[in-house]
Amino acid sequence: MQPVACDEREMGSFPRTLNIIKEMPMLDNDDKKDKFADQFGRSTRAVSDYLGIGLQIAVSFAFFVFLGYWGDSKLGTSPLLLLAGVLVGMFGMGLVLYNTVKKANRKSDAKP
Repeated sequence: MQPVACDEREMGSFPRTLNIIKEMPMLDNDDKKDKFADQFGRSTRAVSDYLGIGLQIAVSFAFFVFLGYWGDSKLGTSPLLLLAGVLVGMFGMGLVLYNTVKKANRKSDAKP
């Protein structure tokens, strides 16, 4: 096949569009990438902090409830140690949340 010659009238404004595109300055996306990486890093750290707190609360609560259940099965005191485990677990959850809020308030007070 041989190329077919055509003039600018047949192609419309296509050659002018190509010239305009060639003359356009290239946009630098490095700033956007750096900003995204910074925001992603901060959000990942925040999520990991909250996941850690949630895991602490869940594990401590489950541990004390299981300990109360196990103690009830060994000693035959049906719901007493289970309820005590629930109460101790809830107290532990309150302490974790209190310490977390206290630490967050310290951080926010330290920022100018």
